[in-house]
Amino acid sequence: MLPAEKLLDLSSEDTRDGARNTGGAEPHTVTDQNWSYFYLVCASLLWGSTNPLIRKASRQKQPEVVSPPRKPKTLISFLRIDAGLKFVKNWQLSLPLAINQLGSLFFLTGLAHTKLSFAVPFVNSLTFVITSITGLFIGEFLTARQCLGMVSVITGIIFCTRDAL
Repeated sequence: MLPAEKLLDLSSEDTRDGARNTGGAEPHTVTDQNWSYFYLVCASLLWGSTNPLIRKASRQKQPEVVSPPRKPKTLISFLRIDAGLKFVKNWQLSLPLAINQLGSLFFLTGLAHTKLSFAVPFVNSLTFVITSITGLFIGEFLTARQCLGMVSVITGIIFCTRDAL
């Protein structure tokens, strides 16, 4: 075997502890899968609880200070950094958005030991339920049809997780 082929042939190498490397990912333990499910639930909680807050904050009218127009002198003026600073100063919008992005990190971490075909429907459907519940706390109301839909989604989640576990 040529040296380059030997480097690429991971299936024939032995690891330090004597076990053969199969070239794929290591087998997942039940603990790894349970942590992945925990991370997926955390992603749903973070996404679902921040979606109504982001919606509410984005609908609020921010007072604008009218300044006289001036000619841009540098490239930085063209980039409109002041608009970015206004966004960061609006904590009612920027804080929920940052927490929402933390949910994305939990989702990616949860994908490590779960199938994508399970993780995406699980997280998305649970996010819809949590978004509806959070909406109740900020003054939105639910119809009987929406409540029936939430019960249907939760029932579907139970059936899916029962088969996946």
